[in-house]
Amino acid sequence: HKQDMLAGNLAFGEQRRLELIRAAASGAELLLLDEPAAGMNPLEKEELTSLIQRLRQRFSLTILLIEHHVPLVMGLCDRIAVLNFGERIALGTPQQVRQDPRVLEAYLGNGKRGVHFLGPLAKKVLRVSPPLTITGDELDEATERIAEAWGRI
Repeated sequence: HKQDMLAGNLAFGEQRRLELIRAAASGAELLLLDEPAAGMNPLEKEELTSLIQRLRQRFSLTILLIEHHVPLVMGLCDRIAVLNFGERIALGTPQQVRQDPRVLEAYLGNGKRGVHFLGPLAKKVLRVSPPLTITGDELDEATERIAEAWGRI
């Protein structure tokens, strides 16, 4: 059983979960999590999200989360601050942030430039590898697909 294993012999995702459990059990009221999902596969990210939710409820924790994985952020956070090149461009509930024009412009583009660089969410939705630049009609179609995916998150 895993209870008899050394922490260093656990799989990467299991080590992360153990770290979170240890931190929560310490009696801290605030957990600072810096990209806890980094390097995790999709299943590990789902398990991580579930664990953070359970720990938050059981230990009445306040959690400050820095994370690039949008579904994890939207699924965990009551209040979200969005940064673009170090400047806060939005602050609010997941629903407010999802609809904020500054967030949409920063992550989807504003259609005014000739060539657009697509961010991580766009790349995931369009299933392409970085870097990707697109022009003209491609942008319109891509923006529609990304906006639909953003609305489902």
